[in-house]
Amino acid sequence: MSQRLQIAIATTFFPSNSQPYRGRPMYEQLRALAKLADVHVLCLDPAYPAHKLLRPRTFLYRDVETSHKLPGLNVEYLQYPALPVITRFFNGYSCGRALVNRLDKLRPDVLIGFYVYPEGFGALNAARELNIPVVIGALGSDLRRIDNYVIERLIGQTLRKSAFIVTVSDELRERAIQFGVAPEKCRTIHNGCDFSIFQPSDRQAARLELKIPTDTELILFTGRFVPLKGIRDLLEAVSLLASRRPRIHLACIGEGPLDREVRQRASQPDLRDYVTFTGPVDAHRIARWLAASSVFCLPSHSEGCPNVVIEALSCGRPVVASNVGGIPELMNPRCGFLVPPQDPEQLAQGLAKTLDQPWDQDEIVGCLKRSWDDMARETYEVACSVVGMAKAASN
Repeated sequence: MSQRLQIAIATTFFPSNSQPYRGRPMYEQLRALAKLADVHVLCLDPAYPAHKLLRPRTFLYRDVETSHKLPGLNVEYLQYPALPVITRFFNGYSCGRALVNRLDKLRPDVLIGFYVYPEGFGALNAARELNIPVVIGALGSDLRRIDNYVIERLIGQTLRKSAFIVTVSDELRERAIQFGVAPEKCRTIHNGCDFSIFQPSDRQAARLELKIPTDTELILFTGRFVPLKGIRDLLEAVSLLASRRPRIHLACIGEGPLDREVRQRASQPDLRDYVTFTGPVDAHRIARWLAASSVFCLPSHSEGCPNVVIEALSCGRPVVASNVGGIPELMNPRCGFLVPPQDPEQLAQGLAKTLDQPWDQDEIVGCLKRSWDDMARETYEVACSVVGMAKAASN
């Protein structure tokens, strides 16, 4: 192609002024993609009424400043009206209405909608109206946690009518194929990592910086405080371990709707001296906590391709994680252990086994070497292919 490809992105998983750490992997991927093409991000956010009874309780919601800017990318924040539960079946159409005018002005060569419903559904509706080819990106729960027949139908329509599907794990790709997507129209593109930030570093130096005793058996968790991430299971597992491992300690990075609940649980006598909450922190700070840790733990009930696992491995730290979704695609016995989800006793056993075993840091680092540039290149290849097929079909 003689000119740079024009790619528009529709997603809600993206940093904003009110949630600066939301969608960090998406931001890194698209910054890398912007080296290859002209990228314009359309961040879709639901706008809920001001009254607290009309705001969501199952996820963290904060008002977005639509004029917010981020370095390295062209970003616009678009809002669509929403109410908890009531508008769920219509949010896809609302996303489409929010997108169509901007897309009409931008006229990109291709639109990529990340997360199948509602953002991908809305992207497909808006782009088809303007004859713009659409790629849908599945990230995890959009295909793994479908609890409603109507939403399932809308997801299936979105997948089958799109020009191409990209998924962050082979497990998600198989799920997309089960919805009727032709295998040749679906590709796995695993997430990447910024190796300038996430790399092996001296544990004791990091502990000195973070004021952690040198003999601590430090377990690190990073993620949203929601039931799906298994943070309740992790607290119970640490409680089981604390009575026989007095040097154990859990550090939790993040925030979410369970914040008050998990802090109250950690204040109980069996956990009071064994848990620290840092709040949300940036990537550099996460890397320092990973350097200080003995083991990283992700006890999720569902996952696509969790970047925190990739980052932990890149820092040379063993991982204990649930055997769900795309996590098994990232790990092998040389870098940690998989455990059944929603089982605190099995989780405690996996953590104890990991803490008792010597690990080769260099071997862990070598388990997975994949950069954001790798992910961007593969995404760009898909975009070019879809644009080429669209032009051939129109001739």
